[in-house]
Amino acid sequence: MSDSSRQLLDGSDQLILLSLEPVYLSDAQAAVADKRERFHDYPVLGSLTITNPKQKNELLAALYKGVMDSDGSVASCFNPRHGIKATAGTNWLELVICFECSYMKEYGSASGGGATTTKSPTEIFNRALREAAIPITTK
Repeated sequence: MSDSSRQLLDGSDQLILLSLEPVYLSDAQAAVADKRERFHDYPVLGSLTITNPKQKNELLAALYKGVMDSDGSVASCFNPRHGIKATAGTNWLELVICFECSYMKEYGSASGGGATTTKSPTEIFNRALREAAIPITTK
């Protein structure tokens, strides 16, 4: 994860945690059949705007620990179940995260392209979603 991505996350005016269904829907037929909101072509099951600074710090600390603890290994699945949207002024960053294969893709004005992680942030992310009654896929 780039320093600029981390700085944007830390200084974000808005941070949103998303629950994603790991089904890639990019073609036109899929778009007609599935009307759900999408996040980089993955259906959104729900989202949570993080307003509590303590919760924001907990989520970001878990994310950073996962990145720091990663040995760079990545499986080849990419079945993302989590996403993050962050904005700081006119700058923005979006993360599409697969803890199953230990990789996240970065998009935005502060994007470094991607990063490897560990599975360790999964429980903290899922707990925040569960507490907000947002569905989490079991697929």
